[in-house]
Amino acid sequence: MKRSLLSIFISAIVCTSLCAQEINYAEYFWDSDPGVQNGTELSVSPGEFISQISTVETAGLETGFHHLYIRVCDADNVCSLYASILVMVQGTEVSIIDHAEYFWDNDPGPGQGISLSLNPGAQISENYVFEIVGLEPGYHYLYVRVKNDSQAWSLYQKVLVFIDGSAPIFIVEMEYFWDTDPGVGNATPIDIDSGEIVSGDFPVSTDGLELGIHWLHIRVMDSEGAWSLYHRLPINICTNFSPIADFDFEIVGDQFNFVSNSSFADNLSWQVDGVEQSTESEFSITPTGEQEVCLIAANECASDTLCFLVGAPFLEAINPNLVSNDGSVEVTATGHLLESSAEVEIRRDGESIEASSLEIVSGEELAVDFDFSDETVGFWDFVVILENGNELILVEGLELSDLVSVKEIENAQPVLFPNPANRYAEIGGIDVREIIVYSTDGMKVLRTNETKFSVENLVPALYSVVVRGDTGRVWVLRLVVE
Repeated sequence: MKRSLLSIFISAIVCTSLCAQEINYAEYFWDSDPGVQNGTELSVSPGEFISQISTVETAGLETGFHHLYIRVCDADNVCSLYASILVMVQGTEVSIIDHAEYFWDNDPGPGQGISLSLNPGAQISENYVFEIVGLEPGYHYLYVRVKNDSQAWSLYQKVLVFIDGSAPIFIVEMEYFWDTDPGVGNATPIDIDSGEIVSGDFPVSTDGLELGIHWLHIRVMDSEGAWSLYHRLPINICTNFSPIADFDFEIVGDQFNFVSNSSFADNLSWQVDGVEQSTESEFSITPTGEQEVCLIAANECASDTLCFLVGAPFLEAINPNLVSNDGSVEVTATGHLLESSAEVEIRRDGESIEASSLEIVSGEELAVDFDFSDETVGFWDFVVILENGNELILVEGLELSDLVSVKEIENAQPVLFPNPANRYAEIGGIDVREIIVYSTDGMKVLRTNETKFSVENLVPALYSVVVRGDTGRVWVLRLVVE
């Protein structure tokens, strides 16, 4: 049986004939009018105006377009004119969208628009760049439609777009100041490459600032001499780096043994469900159910917190996590409280691949077989489905490659190159969560989650590069900028 949910704003269709009267009846029918009050009744709450969502039955309708008609009546059995809505009724089988196209202003006909690349699926969500060459400045309609694997085209979706024919305005200057505005054009300039959009990491000086919170203000000027409003953000000026909470743990029997790997921390606090248990670098706990263990790393400047849920199943890693799509592969997953009754699959953009077999090695390890022949290359979520329906997910934990063979790099360590650097530096060898660069006087000069970053705005000197991997592990490397 097929059903459709339609949002029915009844007040918009009955005002001309039933204004100021109480509506106490509503009905609908498909395609042909069976006569007033002979349609299918809709449950409504009586009132002068009605706005509600109702479910209407589509059983017996052939797939394709149909007209849905709705009308209402008042307590005197005076009925409104009907309102009609065009509805497309689809079959019960899920169709796959395999083609999309767009056109401007005039419809060239289905299949004659400009094609858009997509990954086929039951649903698609993509960002696209649309070509506007040849369009006159002013307002235009952009139309987009899709086609499924049954060769059926959707109705188009249209968006009103304004195309600005004026010459682009470039940002040509940038300046900053601390706390008090010295006046437009009188602040400290920042060297930039002019452009419509300016993006990058820019060093600012903290010389002369007292310790504590200060407000950094930044503004830009365009090629016509107009200054923007400033953007401001609070900065804590301190004598040390901000701490980074981090820990490793091992499981021995039912006991979790934690060891702090925190950086720049003077004080540690281990907490269980919000209650402090220890201030030492090591901490152990035997869970009595699901409990949250948190490590708070602090110094005189700031604090940082990292938490982990113990006593609950979790998925830690898979090996290998980079495999070829040219055949069958055995993948080993490690974690805690893994079940022999679990199901395993990988997912990506509406696609899923189920494991062909599963072997539980222990509560901390299971082995599964997959056939990845000709499957889509790219990153996939690795999913373990427990017997109670809960899911353990490693987001983008597995990468399929079209290489002939691939091998995971074990005991990975970050590699910083080139070093010395004068234009850019790059971190290789690991998956990076965050990179923070500090000067020798402790000032944070750059923060990014991109593995390749520009150093052109850094003065020649020695820097400390704090690298945080996707597992939470932290490395501190040295970088020379020439």
